[in-house]
Amino acid sequence: VEMPRMNGFEFLALKANLQDHKDIPVIMLTSRTSDKHRNKAMELGASVFLNKPPKDEDFVNAVLRLTGHQRSESSTRQREAVQ
Repeated sequence: VEMPRMNGFEFLALKANLQDHKDIPVIMLTSRTSDKHRNKAMELGASVFLNKPPKDEDFVNAVLRLTGHQRSESSTRQREAVQ
């Protein structure tokens, strides 16, 4: 949400008006944890809203989902076996 010169909400509002870029997914990664911030980000077009620090698994899963990829069952089982 907090960035120099333009905050994340301003960015999302601007991006919505750019035809060539409006379909690019955005992951909002922020220390702001309130429902007010989450709802505003989602209303403005954020694809995912994650709080800092995100769990690695949540971030990776969000990226995989947004790029149309899924983790295979075997890689999930391997990670679970290591933990």
